[in-house]
Amino acid sequence: MQKKLIAIDMDGTLLNDKLEIMPKTKEILRRLTKEGHVVMISSGRPFRSIERYYDDLGLKSPVICLNGMKTFSPRDDSFPVLEFKFKKEDVIDIATRCHDILLSCMSESDTKTYQEVKDDYLSWFFPFLDLEIGRMGEILKEDVKTAIWNCSEDNLDFLKSVVNEHYPMVWRKWTGSSYSEAYLDNVNKGMSMKYVQEHLGIGVEDTIAFGDSINDFEMLDRAALGFIMKNTSLGYVPEKYKITREDNNHEGIYETLMDLGL
Repeated sequence: MQKKLIAIDMDGTLLNDKLEIMPKTKEILRRLTKEGHVVMISSGRPFRSIERYYDDLGLKSPVICLNGMKTFSPRDDSFPVLEFKFKKEDVIDIATRCHDILLSCMSESDTKTYQEVKDDYLSWFFPFLDLEIGRMGEILKEDVKTAIWNCSEDNLDFLKSVVNEHYPMVWRKWTGSSYSEAYLDNVNKGMSMKYVQEHLGIGVEDTIAFGDSINDFEMLDRAALGFIMKNTSLGYVPEKYKITREDNNHEGIYETLMDLGL
């Protein structure tokens, strides 16, 4: 069988609602890896939040972190790293101008996490190596890979307008959450997928991708078969994507891969 690249988002996709990989899904992904296919995690999380799942699956493949802000192969130093950063001046300006409307905000580099007030929710998804708390204008001394805010619905339009003044930074709300983030225009999971495909020599025609949210769309577009999970909270799924017949709590990835003859 032709080698496949199987790219999988984490939260709401690879992981069930208990943040676990379902047993049959784990089994088939391990098997496909041993058979020479490339199983790749593609997530909005940093690698330190991905690593235990990555190792549990026995992966040696590249990984897309932070929605494409960093793409690298944790167990292969010969794979060239692709990474991007937000300018610290832009992050500071947004935090300063929006200080009175923000419930919390966070940025991080490869080695340090910055929060204006401690946010346990963000700290769970983005476990810190070295946390510094204080006003961004006082503590942030380096360019960063994340810019995340928690803001009430009433103030979202103002936050969005301020963020979008700092192009190529663009504002995006998290699905079903009061949190939002910045991303760089043209930096996304799809761009990173293309980078991985070119370096591994695997074409779109041999790529399968799974996601559950809008930040997965560009990745799905780089796959011959792009699947949105049945459990998606999106109100509308473009017709070009397929929907898994089972959700993330009922082995949706396993069932789909079996349906495909893998």
